[in-house]
Amino acid sequence: MKNILQIIAVATFLILVSFTPKNKKTVILDVGHGGTDRGSIHNKLSEKDIVLSIAKKVQDLNKDKQLNLILTRDIDHFVSLNNRVNLANEKAADLLLSLHANYTGKTDVSGFEIFIKENALTEESLALAKAIETTYPDQIKKRKVTVANFTVLKNSECPSALLELGFMSNESDRNYLTSEDGQWEIAQAIYRAIK
Repeated sequence: MKNILQIIAVATFLILVSFTPKNKKTVILDVGHGGTDRGSIHNKLSEKDIVLSIAKKVQDLNKDKQLNLILTRDIDHFVSLNNRVNLANEKAADLLLSLHANYTGKTDVSGFEIFIKENALTEESLALAKAIETTYPDQIKKRKVTVANFTVLKNSECPSALLELGFMSNESDRNYLTSEDGQWEIAQAIYRAIK
């Protein structure tokens, strides 16, 4: 009888554990470019370095590990677009955010942009974009949320957004993106939105 009670107790525990919802949200933070792919460049500044610095700050904000936060790269090396998306899909990510810094030939163009995909997850991706837009610092003007067909968006199996954090070609945006305070404020906005 004692053995039967122990078996029932173990079985009950296993059933409860198997149906316990996962508490931690898995978020893939895709750190754009890397290695020989410098992304946007202004003088000696590279997009790849700016977005890596901001991504690491987001990671630092997660020191209590409330999120299962995974960076596609945490050093300066190249990761292919397919490998970035495959990581998100293999980890069954709840969210995918791809970090970038924009560039144009017109120095007066500025702002923060969000791109999302148009598919069965558009509503969730739009909710993610709106959450980020709401928390994003006012030092960089907010441009509209746009539907785009970027590889990391169209091939991901979770709500996703590509963030252009500001224009490196615009002096005001560039100064904010490269300042320690600006990077921390951007990282905090991203972290608050994904939490």
